[in-house]
Amino acid sequence: MSEHPLDTQGKRPAFFTDPVIDAMMTAVLEVMTENWSLKERLYALEKTLTENGVIASDAVESVTWSADDIQAHEVERQRILKDAFRALQGDFVGRSARVSDIDK
Repeated sequence: MSEHPLDTQGKRPAFFTDPVIDAMMTAVLEVMTENWSLKERLYALEKTLTENGVIASDAVESVTWSADDIQAHEVERQRILKDAFRALQGDFVGRSARVSDIDK
């Protein structure tokens, strides 16, 4: 039986020798996915509003935010960051610690 190169930590597959690299890649991909989803919806909304004459094509660039808007945006930004970096909250053991354990 051949050894499968895929190493797993619980239910999460590992693709790199250092699990922290896997966690970082997961975080980056999470941010990219969230970003694209939001951009796609934003493009559709702006296109629909502009084509239906609801807003002018330059209306979005001239928006002014209130203090309440800014606070709400910060709450949402923190949620997105928390979701994106949840992969880093795992209990990972670095390579040097693993080598040290093996040497003992």
